[in-house]
Amino acid sequence: MMFKKLRISFSSPFTEIPTADQLFGQLVWAVSDIRGEAAAGALVKRFRDNPPFLISEAIPEGFLPLAVYPPSDNQDKSQESRHKAKRNKKYRWIRIDSFASVQKDPRLIHEVDFESAMPDFKSITETHVQINRIKGTAEDGILYTERYIDYRAPLVSYIKINDANFWVDFQIDELLEYLSIIGLGGNRNVGRGSCTIILTDLAEKENEIFSFKASSFATLSKCSGMDLLEGSIAYKIVGHAGIVGRASTSLFNKKPVLFFDVGSTFSSGTGEMISDIHPDKNISYYGYSFPLYLKIED
Repeated sequence: MMFKKLRISFSSPFTEIPTADQLFGQLVWAVSDIRGEAAAGALVKRFRDNPPFLISEAIPEGFLPLAVYPPSDNQDKSQESRHKAKRNKKYRWIRIDSFASVQKDPRLIHEVDFESAMPDFKSITETHVQINRIKGTAEDGILYTERYIDYRAPLVSYIKINDANFWVDFQIDELLEYLSIIGLGGNRNVGRGSCTIILTDLAEKENEIFSFKASSFATLSKCSGMDLLEGSIAYKIVGHAGIVGRASTSLFNKKPVLFFDVGSTFSSGTGEMISDIHPDKNISYYGYSFPLYLKIED
């Protein structure tokens, strides 16, 4: 087992921060485009049987998601401490150095001041004239807006490699070069989501954090599975209904699925590939957890 990371550098605004299931789906589409549908189908089947690697959501480089930790039952906290605990709940990420401390004592989530630790994401709104697709002309007086994220610092997605032989055969560099050409996310045809993706090693502090061992963990990816529910400690739930195929050609959505959100904490479980979401049985969701271990006391 070893860890790598994808460094994603956007050169234009993009629609949303890529999640683990979206990145996995992009890799599957890249395999399909380059090596054919049979190869893509074999890749998905391999993941259903025993995933050769796990992938995290994209995270601002230098940060990690804030873990979900059960509320403290200590009623003697000062007003300042209670204020910090309430304020910290709104943060999605904390700096890696702060996470290293939380990893060894998650109770600090309710006590440490993370206020200065947020990356600076800018929101861009663009207004467009709606086009009549039959006439090919603008619709008089009909406007719509689209929102984008503008963040030019790198994002990283962590990779946990379970099967080194598969990883060598997977030829990831070819797939990443292809994704760097076509971009990530929606509206790529108008220049959104342009990016460069490279595979690189973890930094020293990241290696230290990912090498830490404990009996409980936080997930760095949206995940789903009864084994996770049975081992749940504290979690957030998020619903998702994805589109089958590319948005421009898709006609049918997948069935909605409830996921444990990033940062949810567990004592056991792995998650799974989620099937039975579409009449085409080859279609499924990526629902594996990406474990980052925490020393949570019983």
